[in-house]
Amino acid sequence: MVPSKLEGIFFSGRPVLFTGSATSSIGRWILESGAGWVCAPGDVGAHEAAMREALDPVVRARMGVAARAYAERHFKRAINVPRVAGILTGGVESGAGRAEG
Repeated sequence: MVPSKLEGIFFSGRPVLFTGSATSSIGRWILESGAGWVCAPGDVGAHEAAMREALDPVVRARMGVAARAYAERHFKRAINVPRVAGILTGGVESGAGRAEG
C-alpha cells in the first residue's frame, strides 16, 4: 500500500487492516490514529483477532471516526501544500539537488 492510498481510506472514514511493519509510515499512522489494525506478515493469529474485532460495527464506526479525524489533522491540502512548498523552496535556495555541469 502506498501512503496516498491510506490517506484516501482515512478521508473516507474507514478503518484499515494493514499487513506490514508497525514501524513503516503506514503502520505508524494507523497506530497513532487508532484507525485500524497493523499485523505482521505471517502472523495468522493477529490477522484472525483483527478480523474478529472488525466484525463489531461499533468498533468499525469508532475507528472510522478516528481515521477521518486523523486525515483532517494531518493530510488536508491546506496543511500539506505549504509543507511541500517549504521543502522545495528550501532545497532550491540551498542549491540541493542541482546538477553540476
